[in-house]
Amino acid sequence: MEQKLYVKETSSIPIASSKAVQADNVPEEKNYTQTSFSGKTEPRKEEPIFNLVNEFTFMRESSEEKPVVSKKPEPIFNTVTEKVTEKPVATEEKAGITKQDEEYFKEEKPFLEEFRVIGQVFSSYILIEKGEELLLLDQHAAHERLNYEKIHGEYLKKEFHSQMLLMPKIIELAPSDYRLALDHLELFSKVGIMAEDFQDNSIVVREIPCEVKEKSIEKLVYEILSEIRRSGKVLPDNFNQRLLFLVACKMSVKANTALSLYQMEELAKEAFSLNGKTTCPHGRPLFIAFSKTYIETKFER
Repeated sequence: MEQKLYVKETSSIPIASSKAVQADNVPEEKNYTQTSFSGKTEPRKEEPIFNLVNEFTFMRESSEEKPVVSKKPEPIFNTVTEKVTEKPVATEEKAGITKQDEEYFKEEKPFLEEFRVIGQVFSSYILIEKGEELLLLDQHAAHERLNYEKIHGEYLKKEFHSQMLLMPKIIELAPSDYRLALDHLELFSKVGIMAEDFQDNSIVVREIPCEVKEKSIEKLVYEILSEIRRSGKVLPDNFNQRLLFLVACKMSVKANTALSLYQMEELAKEAFSLNGKTTCPHGRPLFIAFSKTYIETKFER
């Protein structure tokens, strides 16, 4: 194979005119000849000028300092192209007003001519204006009385309603309470609590009275056992009634519970219809009344 060598000559030629490059002091390219071992000298083929021009232009542009342009920070959200669609708020979330409240507002309420619910105090008492009096209604005591009247009527008619638990409740008891519970399972059933033996000092509850929350059932079982132990071996005639008191208490709204206007007005309306029953089953008053005269006297009018 024939090998080729390059021999440097002293002469040089310009690589391009100033018009092509449009720059001063353009370095010249040295011309090389190509010599073979056979003694023949061949002129070197020149590369196209545009390659060298492009290379020179790149070197010049890279050597020049370019002004730094500070970019404005891009917004996190593109308010022009992206529209944030507001999620529709359910009616229940608007100012604490439920659909039931909205329907209730549309109904005619003749009882409002007799009294007016002003609001709730300490999330426990309902403030009512009725005639020439200002009333404070204990929401728990009133609801407890109403629930007792309801379940007592069902008990007398033997129509006590229970609800089956999706997941039966297992209650572990002390050995003495366990034996006491097994001896009175029939008594539990009379107040809507269907329970069975679960061994190892435990019983399993499968049904509970309607409107009693599942989280309250364990405490209710303990209270019933305490009532049985307090009464002794012979239960009094009104013992079932006392058990209904306990069930009604667990069914009722508790203190420190916020109520809607609909709930307050309905509770007040039913409490006024109790026909003279002004205490809860345990004897606590439902209302505290302040007359207009009493209030004016306190303000020295």
